Amino acid sequence: MIRFSYKGNKRFYPLFPALKVRVKKMKRYKPPFQAMALTSAIVSQLAGGPLAGVFIGKWVDSQFSTAPTFLIIGLFLGLGAGTYGTIHLVRSYSGDD
Repeated sequence: MIRFSYKGNKRFYPLFPALKVRVKKMKRYKPPFQAMALTSAIVSQLAGGPLAGVFIGKWVDSQFSTAPTFLIIGLFLGLGAGTYGTIHLVRSYSGDD
């Protein structure tokens, strides 16, 4: 015999017991927009840091006419800043901060 309970969303669980398990599991997952936001933040930091370092290094090279010196220094500083920012972002997101 099937009993119906009309309190909230519980009325479907006697008919489909597997649905109750799926609903409980779905509550643990974070929304997909948070994952997309984290991914875009990581990509922008890993790409933006070296790009900013290259452009700043290129500008400093043009000011002092030292061809590739500050460009290379800016590239490495940008890579380091992007990596550091990404590590800090992931640690704060995962709760290890």
